[in-house]
Amino acid sequence: MISVVRRPRSTPEDGSMSEDDEAPQSTDLARDRLALERERLKFERQKLSIEVLQKRRDSIQAKRKPFGSALANPLTLAIAGGFISLMTTIISGYYNAAENRRAEAQKADLARISSQDTLQADLIKKFTEGPRPVVRENLKFLLEVGLLPTYANQVRSYLERNPEAAPQANYSGIQGEDDAIALGQLAKADPLVSASRSVGLLSFGSMSVCTAFLVAADRAITAGHCIIPQDGTAQLVVNGRTLAVQSARKIFDNRAEGDYAVLALGGNTEGLVGLSLASQAPAVGDRLKLLMYRGGVDVPLAVQSPRCHVVSVVPPLLSHGCDTGPGTAGAPILSEDGRFVVGIHAGRNQDGTGFGTLASVVLLNRASP
Repeated sequence: MISVVRRPRSTPEDGSMSEDDEAPQSTDLARDRLALERERLKFERQKLSIEVLQKRRDSIQAKRKPFGSALANPLTLAIAGGFISLMTTIISGYYNAAENRRAEAQKADLARISSQDTLQADLIKKFTEGPRPVVRENLKFLLEVGLLPTYANQVRSYLERNPEAAPQANYSGIQGEDDAIALGQLAKADPLVSASRSVGLLSFGSMSVCTAFLVAADRAITAGHCIIPQDGTAQLVVNGRTLAVQSARKIFDNRAEGDYAVLALGGNTEGLVGLSLASQAPAVGDRLKLLMYRGGVDVPLAVQSPRCHVVSVVPPLLSHGCDTGPGTAGAPILSEDGRFVVGIHAGRNQDGTGFGTLASVVLLNRASP
């Protein structure tokens, strides 16, 4: 039997491997490289999956909060702010312009109404100058032609309720500050307080028209133009009592002869006292006092200021500087000491002073109802 003896492979002296040794080593390297590549690809897939998941999550959040995302953008904020400012300016300008137009229209309407009222008042003032019958015809004319639309009802009612009366121009009756004071401001010992118990408010029906004063328990005097046709309802309220006017005689109703009337009274006149009429006319400059019921108010007023004095005396009238007012015709004009009636107030002159009939003229005529 022949034995085969294998010889060990000899190693080259330079230490290099032979071709037989290189083949297994190359295979191992390739295997390692393949394993690394697989790991790298796996890592890349994981990274890509994470990135896709993150983008999907960001996309969902962006869809859920689009406004918040927009606000996070400075450019978007600037555009939105500018748009809001522009719209605010436009809207504010529109409403301001509308309010200005509305205010101007209201101002124009008020100016037009004011000018119309002023024109009507001027017409009334102008057409109430002159004698009483002329004044009434003037007012009727203004009503008929429609020049008093604002005051037509009031003027027509006045003319119907006062068939013989008419307003007079410059009859406000107050010059400067009002000198009239309430009797309660006077001392109880003042002569005007006792004299006021003889002064009353004259009315016809429900309409208060004038002032009147007692000259006896059952007699009174007032202005002549205050008397209107009797309907059985005329009365005088004096010292807390209501007295019926049984008869009234208009003595005169003009400047040439005087303006006064005498009333006969019925009812409880017990204890009432009349005022005394002066037999002589006062002198120019004499101080006066006056008691009156103004504007139909049932509260007597007194005037005793320095301006309340005799301005002129031209019988049968005297002129005075005392403040009066609507409803005061028929008021007693008293001497400074309050003891005598020197005149019966009737109205106002064109210069603003008051005028009335001298009490001495009334005595001279010996008038009685």
